[in-house]
Formats: sequence, C-alpha cells, structure tokens
Amino acid sequence: MRPPNISGSAVRGAALGLPGRWWNDKHFIKQLSLRPEQQMKMDAVFDAHKAALASSLQNLQQQRAQLNSLSQKDLQDENKVLASIDHVVAARADLAKETTQLLTALRKELDPQQSAAFDKEIQKNRQ
Repeated sequence: MRPPNISGSAVRGAALGLPGRWWNDKHFIKQLSLRPEQQMKMDAVFDAHKAALASSLQNLQQQRAQLNSLSQKDLQDENKVLASIDHVVAARADLAKETTQLLTALRKELDPQQSAAFDKEIQKNRQ
C-alpha cells in the first residue's frame, strides 16, 4: 500500500498554522515578506516531517476503517467497540502531534515580525 498524499491535507485546520504549504502561496509570501531562503528551509522542514505525517495519517485511516468494519456481533461487544474507538483516538492524537511538530519547526523559520503577521493570518482564517 502506498502512503497517502500529505502535500498539505494533513495540516488543514491545525491550531498552530495555516492549511497546506502556505509558505509557497503568493498571498502569504507577500503578506509575510517571506524570503526565498526561508521558503527553501520550510520545504526542507516539510520534507523531513513528510514520512512521519504520512505514516500517522495512514494509521488513522486504517483505525477508522477497522472501526467502521466492525461486524454486527462485534458491535454488541462494548469492549471491542471501545477498544476500536481508543485506537482511533490514539491515531488522531499521533497525527496531531506530528502536525504540531511540523508547524512548530516551520514557525522557527520566521522572524518576529513575520511571526506576528502569521498570527494575524491565522486569526483571519479562523473567522
């Protein structure tokens, strides 16, 4: 099975950042005054985290599929249902942790003024 495409979908809606590869988006490049060397570093950061994100996303998808495939007999067994739910919750937490690590590393590439502008962009996207 090939790993899922995580070109940015894994980070959508994350609390610490913007969706997708925002550092390559013309709007954000202009808004944050990103320099080409920063973008290159951010690409390298993303590439360094990509395998772990893909693995976490794939695990979450597998755990959801297993929960959804429980038989009628299994659904009558509360312990099996709760165990399967626990696996989904743990996989979701692992993905959130990986995403947070990526976004934290990306933020380290911003200078203080860019970081403030970035926070404003996040607030706009939440509204």
